[in-house]
Amino acid sequence: MGLADSLIPPLFAIARGSYLPTTLRTSALSLLATIAETADLALLPYAHDIAHAMLDLLQIEGARASVQAQEQQHPVSATTDANFIPISPSAQSPIPSMDNQPTAANPTFPPFRRASLHFLGILVRAYTRRAYASSDSSVGGSGMPADDFPTRRAATTLAYITATDADPVVRVMAGEVGDAVHTLERALVGL
Repeated sequence: MGLADSLIPPLFAIARGSYLPTTLRTSALSLLATIAETADLALLPYAHDIAHAMLDLLQIEGARASVQAQEQQHPVSATTDANFIPISPSAQSPIPSMDNQPTAANPTFPPFRRASLHFLGILVRAYTRRAYASSDSSVGGSGMPADDFPTRRAATTLAYITATDADPVVRVMAGEVGDAVHTLERALVGL
């Protein structure tokens, strides 16, 4: 069992654990991104599963975040109650975030989606490097099979996140990763 085998599966299990604190899940994704940046070949046995799982996480967690943002913008009105006393904006509790709820298991916090997109972007760039390396006859094609990446699904998911996510940073990051997916698509056809 190599070092990658002892690090990658447990870190990814943490990232997928929806019952765990979001801060811990975000940190696991950041560590996986560091592994991908420094040794993308270590991800080779896991690349296909990780790519699909990251898209699953972004679809599920992004949908939850969009719904939660809509609920915060349009709260249910309780003015029909005769005993209703409006609360001043300053008396309301702060909007939940990783800063004021660091142990909460709330995947709608933007840093989790940002870390997911950062990791997915690094993974897409690793696939792109492998695609160009396999098409370059002087280098030879070893490593990740670049055509194994779900480019169509990624492009669709990222376009949706770019258009609908509640966090503007997440929208920008999704657009950038979407551009990287289009670069991978061009690399796969030899452009």
